[in-house]
Amino acid sequence: MPRILIRSAKDPFLALSPEASLARNVFASNSGNMLFAEAVHKLLSVPGTEVISSGYVTDRVELSQLPETIEKINSEYDAFVIPLANAFRPSFRGQLQRLTRLIRRLDIPVVVVGVGAQAGSGAVELPESERDIATKFLSAVLDKSAKVGVRGEITRRCLASLGFGDEHIEVIGCPSLFAHGRDLTVTKKAAGLTEDSPIAANLTLSQVRVAKIINRATERYPNLIYVPQTIDELRMLLWGVPHSKLLDPEMPARLDHPLYRQNRMRFFLDPIVWHRFLAEREFAFGTRIHGNIAALSVGTPAYLLAFDSRTTELADYHAIPYASARKIAPDTDPAELYERADFGAFNSRQPEAFDHYLRFLEKNDLQHIHQPGNENPDFGERLAEINFPAGVGSPYVTGAEQTEQLLGRLRWLYGGPDADRERSFGAYQPEPFGPLPAPGIAPVVSAPAAKPAAAAPVGLGGRVKRHLRRTLHRFRG
Repeated sequence: MPRILIRSAKDPFLALSPEASLARNVFASNSGNMLFAEAVHKLLSVPGTEVISSGYVTDRVELSQLPETIEKINSEYDAFVIPLANAFRPSFRGQLQRLTRLIRRLDIPVVVVGVGAQAGSGAVELPESERDIATKFLSAVLDKSAKVGVRGEITRRCLASLGFGDEHIEVIGCPSLFAHGRDLTVTKKAAGLTEDSPIAANLTLSQVRVAKIINRATERYPNLIYVPQTIDELRMLLWGVPHSKLLDPEMPARLDHPLYRQNRMRFFLDPIVWHRFLAEREFAFGTRIHGNIAALSVGTPAYLLAFDSRTTELADYHAIPYASARKIAPDTDPAELYERADFGAFNSRQPEAFDHYLRFLEKNDLQHIHQPGNENPDFGERLAEINFPAGVGSPYVTGAEQTEQLLGRLRWLYGGPDADRERSFGAYQPEPFGPLPAPGIAPVVSAPAAKPAAAAPVGLGGRVKRHLRRTLHRFRG
């Protein structure tokens, strides 16, 4: 059975508690990362192929562990697929260097899906500090794939300045918008918003103008729910621990904010639960690109308030309605954004962008579920049967005085990020790329790990090792 290793936090079918998700930071500090990783996982899950989550182990491998990790990947997998977001940025440099070091020594195909640059909206090149590592990373990947998929035009321009032209780079947008098929359309459910309209809001905690819009909307729209995405916000919801950074007081990032006090916040740990919630909303808006894409991907109208290249290049590529967060008036009503939102271009763009994305995968010799004979309805059916945790709400669910006492006890019990890292009971610790499946049996997440296949002789090439492994599996079957 072909096996694909995918860079992702966890297997889509693994339900983790909020506490375990926080303790191991399984979504790499931003829950939006789950959306595009799971979308790629789903698309590659063709019958007869097993897709295995890396648990981000590939990002953390140290030099001392590198030979063993290389041997495992080369002998047990047929491809390594790497969904990425804005990876060309200073804070991701360490992970990118480790990935580059690993990729150079692999002898299987390596395909990067959706990588982006963090730069200004008019940028034509990466910041000088990022050029060398970006060049080394792309060179390593292109030695093992036909093309690299990037998020948008800004990234394409920046990489062209490094010598990577259209023969190396393909603009593919965000995989999250392709998870539900070619015929995705967004239609407004109502002529306009009313005070009773169910709304979802999202926010990057540096955008003060948009925070003011959300604060005013909180008063006017009692059915507005704020959807946070960062690990600090999850920590506040679970443990009542204040945000680690000093933020503008306008931000919904303090325990006395009305959205906390009124229990009007939901943090989602799994895409399917997030999607179900947004499918019941009439409108979503805010600065979080994946917060809005999550709504659009289930047909719910959304309006982006963009503030950097990460968001604008994706909005431009997919024709997502947006305005500049820096230029919008802080007294703007969400009803005005709803009125502005026109999805004609988005709906027209979707089939073309979808087909282009599939062609990119095919250029890289990746099979997908939209090819005739590769359909896999079991993926969605299996997800629907799993009891994933509900969205995490505010701790303010009883009287204010009693809740303050509860928060005090929780803060005492908690102990901070160090306690999270040292937590053993109830915390998720990914195995190295998950358990090996028993030969001829589809992997089941809750099942105990099967006995590993016999190791191939040391010194043989990866293709020979994989051939021996497949032969052994067929013999056992």
